[in-house]
Amino acid sequence: MKPLRLAGALLLLAGVAAAQDLVPEAHVEKKFAAGGSIQMHLAPGDYVISGTPAEHVRVTYRPASTTSGSVQVELQAAGSSASLTVRRAPHQDFHAEIEVPQRSDLFIRLGAGDLNVQGVSGSKDIEAHAGDVNVDVRRPEDYREVDASVAIGDLTAPAFNVSKDGFARSFKTHGPGSYRLHVHVGAGDLRLYQSD
Repeated sequence: MKPLRLAGALLLLAGVAAAQDLVPEAHVEKKFAAGGSIQMHLAPGDYVISGTPAEHVRVTYRPASTTSGSVQVELQAAGSSASLTVRRAPHQDFHAEIEVPQRSDLFIRLGAGDLNVQGVSGSKDIEAHAGDVNVDVRRPEDYREVDASVAIGDLTAPAFNVSKDGFARSFKTHGPGSYRLHVHVGAGDLRLYQSD
């Protein structure tokens, strides 16, 4: 009987621990019309930024724990400008999905982590200290000026027929469009691709 009670108690404790890990998703949203500029200052973590036909900026994230104040998401929008700041406690896993209007200019600064930008037309100014960055440029011919660089890592840009690896890799190009693309990664891999 004692081994059965012990096993039952262990299962109960495991269930309580698992329940504590199931922190519900949180959402922050502001109305924001297409064609504006959005500044993002992002704490270390993994982010997916996607273009949407809806006219809003929406952040969906799961805090790493139920600890109050472990994640702070500040979103402001007025006129044609919006700003998003994410702060979080160190040494915690963090993932967020960010929806923006399909036509938006993006300014993004990321401490460390993985960043995926997809389905957004407009100028992009992106810098990450460490991690992998993947950017869907949509239509390469929409850009007037492109500069991309990686201090340590691989730079692949099939959208612009470029592939480089190793240290201090970069390229610049010009085109007929009106947008500007600037992407820099300190340590990690950078990929600029064209969605179908």
